[in-house]
Amino acid sequence: MYNENKRNFMNILLTFCAVGILLLGSFTGSAKPAYMLTVETDQYYYFPGEIVYVSGRLTEDGTGLVGDVCITVTDPDETPVFSVCTVTTSEGYYDVNVPLLPDAMLGVYAVTSETESHSLQASTTFEVIEGYRLTVTTNQSQYHPGGEVNITGRLTENGSGVPSGGVCVNVTDPNETPVFGICLYTGPEGYFEFPFPLAPDARLGTYTVTAENASHNLQASTTFDVIAELRCGDVNKDGEIGLGDVIKLLNYLFRGGEGPDPGCLGDANTDGNVGLGDAVFILNYLFRGGPEPDYQCCNL
Repeated sequence: MYNENKRNFMNILLTFCAVGILLLGSFTGSAKPAYMLTVETDQYYYFPGEIVYVSGRLTEDGTGLVGDVCITVTDPDETPVFSVCTVTTSEGYYDVNVPLLPDAMLGVYAVTSETESHSLQASTTFEVIEGYRLTVTTNQSQYHPGGEVNITGRLTENGSGVPSGGVCVNVTDPNETPVFGICLYTGPEGYFEFPFPLAPDARLGTYTVTAENASHNLQASTTFDVIAELRCGDVNKDGEIGLGDVIKLLNYLFRGGEGPDPGCLGDANTDGNVGLGDAVFILNYLFRGGPEPDYQCCNL
């Protein structure tokens, strides 16, 4: 009886082992690569005459893949209005610009992306609508106190510029306190532009720019940051040159610590490199009356 029970137990154990080996084989050697293709547009609504930015990615098991991709755009009547083939980058990405005609049909458009090599297809949609649009932007995202912010924008109707349109623009500081305001008219192509000078003691932080067109009840906004002027040698970015900057620089150079960000902060002697000479330069400035680190090396 004992031997029979032992024999049954061994048979069950061998069965489990065999099933385990089969399952293991199915998860290892027989796995097929998983390919994926995606496509999208930079927004959903567009006006006639605007440009649709189409992008996507081809991947194999999540890793970018180089390959041929063909993109087709069809209008609301399912008539092809745009078609192009391109090659993805080494990371698997692709992008194309699709220009809409000034008299483009209103309605929902379909974007289809295909790759024959892996029999993949992806699709998305966007809509062309009729109406007015107001935009506003700045010429860069960061400024120093005392700098000049160039503010631009455009008023359009169905993608075409609206001349002599009234636009009011207001700027608020990080405390949401108004610091600038102006009303003006758009030019012949619907554009407006003007400079906004920042005070030398401008508050640091994020500012909001808001543009409004009352006649069409439109509003647009953007933001920019005012940051402290970066000074070479201020490695820890505390606004001062001190022994802490030397310690952080030496930790970076010899102990694998976090480096200066941006790297120019560590270039105290402005020789184009970050090294031991920069630590010596700061020490000479702090304790031996040496030259002061330059303010200009990290300017925007």
